[in-house]
Amino acid sequence: MHQSVLLGGSFSPSSSPRSSSSSPSVVCAGGGGVKLENNNKNIALFSRKSVAAAFFPIRRRIDSHHRRGSASVMSSSSAPIHGDEDDLKEKKPIFEGAFESHPYFDRTTRQTAWEKMWQNEETKESKPKFDCDKTEPALVRFLANNASFVPELKKTKSARVLVPGCGRGYALETFSSTFDSENVVGLEVSETAREACERYQTENGSKAKCVVDDFFAHDVASDDEKYDVIYDCTFLCAIQPFQRQKWAEQMKKLTAKGSRLISLVFPLGDFEGGPPFALSPELVKSLLESDFDVEELIQVPEADWARGRPEYLYVFARR
Repeated sequence: MHQSVLLGGSFSPSSSPRSSSSSPSVVCAGGGGVKLENNNKNIALFSRKSVAAAFFPIRRRIDSHHRRGSASVMSSSSAPIHGDEDDLKEKKPIFEGAFESHPYFDRTTRQTAWEKMWQNEETKESKPKFDCDKTEPALVRFLANNASFVPELKKTKSARVLVPGCGRGYALETFSSTFDSENVVGLEVSETAREACERYQTENGSKAKCVVDDFFAHDVASDDEKYDVIYDCTFLCAIQPFQRQKWAEQMKKLTAKGSRLISLVFPLGDFEGGPPFALSPELVKSLLESDFDVEELIQVPEADWARGRPEYLYVFARR
């Protein structure tokens, strides 16, 4: 049985992970106070505004009636919201203030206008607000210290890695250099993002590539081409809550037995609205537990916080 690794705190998953004997594949995938609690211990207290500021200057106008209501849109302790787009539209009064104050909210599609965002942000002298400017230190440390599947994948020099919503592709370059593989792929919905990512890979001698594709429609030609590792970092928090079940189903579809799914759980909290939408280790586990076993849950130490706020690194093994 695998032992949960904890940095900077203590946490015990509610279920024990199973070990896997097969070689894995790799896929790399992005008001009031918000209190983060773990095992009934208060870990952090930070403002709702400060969480959103890690990505965009989002104003959340949620009236007191909706705060008091039992049908909270997102809570770190509640079950994820499943359903179709009609379910989301029925809850429009709750989302309206949070979404429509977003600088890149498209009122027609009720989605984030990612291409417009990239075009506008890339023309500025500084890096875009959502750009972390580096690979998450928690991922770098994990890949360097892992003694199970990482060494085996290094030997193959052909590890298949996918990163949904890869942005500029910092993690892509890290996976490419770690595994010396040409099979590291990032997905983006923005052509401007793809161009920025390709430039970064070229400048850093990376073999990784980025393609414009919808993660929910992304497919592989055969079982042999399923990913060994998928890395989700600030992708789950960027999609609409009604898409989460489809996210989990797609993770299952794109992986084989023994594949690993690495999820950077961020932002943490119980605030409503987004993107970014609040996440928690419990929520991520609830989405994946029917097809994936918990291998490690790492509470990332403050020194390794990529965006100045608490985060977890969750590692799952596909059954």
